[in-house]
Amino acid sequence: MYVGIVIHSDKDNEGVIGKILESLGIDYDIIEIYRTGRIDGAYSHIILTGGPMGAYEEEKYPFLREEKSFLRKFVMNSGKVLGICLGAQILADALGGRAYPHIKERGWVRIRKIASHPVCSGLPDLLHVFQWHGDSFDLPPGSKLLYAGETVRNQFFTSGSATGVQFHPEVTLETIREWSKNEMDAETRKQLIEKSVELIDDLHNTCKKILENFVTI
Repeated sequence: MYVGIVIHSDKDNEGVIGKILESLGIDYDIIEIYRTGRIDGAYSHIILTGGPMGAYEEEKYPFLREEKSFLRKFVMNSGKVLGICLGAQILADALGGRAYPHIKERGWVRIRKIASHPVCSGLPDLLHVFQWHGDSFDLPPGSKLLYAGETVRNQFFTSGSATGVQFHPEVTLETIREWSKNEMDAETRKQLIEKSVELIDDLHNTCKKILENFVTI
């Protein structure tokens, strides 16, 4: 098993994903597609992280075309893909859905399980997850929605050998502090960070369970 973790900008990282994969004894590479413009390597699994751009901004970020083309072929050949936030939007778009500007979600949101699948095995029916996005996506044809949100419905889906989550299970407290620095007033940010301190361990347990399921199904 060999995992490629795709990073979309120099301001983003893989969060706790690398640490979790290492704990599972799984080798991985970091793929800085915003620098290389492509995905090279004999990977069995691909993880797509977040980023500041829209999945539909191919003119501004030409690597998105290459990424979507790679994903279509990879999934067609039963390669396993996990998309996170922007990664889920790119994945949905590549597989025949559509990504687009939508309602901005910032902070902690509850989402509810509406269907079962091995990739969400062991997760509770109600998940408290961290959101940081302003785009959403339509599900690809033939996909299955596993968790839904009240404000932004499409939160966790599977499509063939691919899985996408709109939320950020991998995010760290350091990243939350950085993202929120210029996005909200001081009191709102203080409350967000306090809540994040309270909930971050459970979020990382969710991340670990998703990754465990992802690499074994």
